[in-house]
Amino acid sequence: MAVTNALKLAASLFVTLGVAAAIQLWLPRFFGPERFGGLHFAQELAFLVFCLSTLGVEVYLQREVAQRPAHATEVFGGVMAIRLLWCAALYGVMVAALWAMGRLDQVLLASLFAAGQVLMMLNTTQRALLHAARTVDEVAIVNSVGKVVWGAGVVVGVLLGGGLLAVPISLCVSEGVKCVALQWACRRHLGLRLVFDWGAARRALWLSLPFFVNDIAHQIYGKVDVSMIAAFTEDREVGFYGAAVNVTLFALLVVPAINAVVLPMIARIGASSPDELRRVMGEACRWALILTTPVAAWLVINAGDFMTLLYEGAYDASVPALQLLAGLTPLTYLTILFSNYLFQLGSEWAVARTSLVGLVLNPVLNLVLIPRCAARFGDGGAGIGAAIASVTAECVALALLYAALRGQVAGRVLAGIGWRLAVTVAAMAAVHRGLLPPGLGAWRSAIDIAVYILVGLITGALPLGQMAQLARGVIARRRGDSA
Repeated sequence: MAVTNALKLAASLFVTLGVAAAIQLWLPRFFGPERFGGLHFAQELAFLVFCLSTLGVEVYLQREVAQRPAHATEVFGGVMAIRLLWCAALYGVMVAALWAMGRLDQVLLASLFAAGQVLMMLNTTQRALLHAARTVDEVAIVNSVGKVVWGAGVVVGVLLGGGLLAVPISLCVSEGVKCVALQWACRRHLGLRLVFDWGAARRALWLSLPFFVNDIAHQIYGKVDVSMIAAFTEDREVGFYGAAVNVTLFALLVVPAINAVVLPMIARIGASSPDELRRVMGEACRWALILTTPVAAWLVINAGDFMTLLYEGAYDASVPALQLLAGLTPLTYLTILFSNYLFQLGSEWAVARTSLVGLVLNPVLNLVLIPRCAARFGDGGAGIGAAIASVTAECVALALLYAALRGQVAGRVLAGIGWRLAVTVAAMAAVHRGLLPPGLGAWRSAIDIAVYILVGLITGALPLGQMAQLARGVIARRRGDSA
């Protein structure tokens, strides 16, 4: 069931990826670095402030509703009411931040993004309930349809002269459509009713506190860099960094599927067999490295050609930041898996403490590195400083999480696949830099992939036999489900 659900979500994500890629890569080209920088700042500021609206309840719901479906009705209404009141206060914080930064001209743009963020918060909670119930059909369809509605709205709105406002308006419309559809699905599969049990809501929020600390820490240090670049430099620098971030986000495509499928699955496994949980999480970490490393390596090696192809030289200053952020991708997946594992082991506060370290470390590093790198490297330098800060903070967090696991994930397993992947990536980079002339164009990327596959098969970085066995198991399971 978990594999089937993951495949359904993956199919939906491929649809959303196509639409998101087209739009997110087109917007910087259409608006240019200056205007796109203003758009990206308003979006990231709204997301930064309203990430506080989550209150960490999604992780709690995925874990608890997976075992007690009726608990969804007990807490949903009260939690939603509390969060909406909290969102009103957060809106005041956002406007005050714009006033302090001398950017009141962007209040309308940021307000529309904030409205979209509130709807996204509601939808994320409803998706968490459906994932906990192991029902993802409607989620997959709604994700795909919502993304198509958003993409069509952005393109039509921008081309008809809607300017920057077309982007957040389309977000609000698409998230509103998704909200209605997901509410119907929750009522159908969980019998969800709007009950205001304030005692249950307070208990749920209290038990969600460590998840909330972890979530806001990640969200803040994942978004604060844009606001700090805007404070120290100008919209043009924000645009350069935003373009790099947009490209890197596609390497993190599977993160929603991990959160949606892995957490409910390990909640059930952990309740019955700690040894099986240890084995499953070890395999999940190994496969995370196997599947994400080639994507990250390809982006790092081909970043310059890729950005030139997309933007015809307008965003070449984004290349160093893109290379740094893309190289971080495999570590990000490990961090997510380690955190989920610790949640299941009952070590929520170990994750929260690690996140708090990152919450302090990342802004401090940005404060030091952004102005210095901007002065040192010129165009794109602020983004280089922010990217170095992100990489450093993520490495520290990963080390702390691994230490908290105390051998639950075997280091020799990760080291075993790690050196194979390192050799394979080094061979691909050596061929790309030393043997392939720039005149080959797109053939360079194709040859990079061929070299990776060949060396990966030789070193065992690509375990072909296990991949084939996994594929046969998935096909057999699908046939069994159909029967």
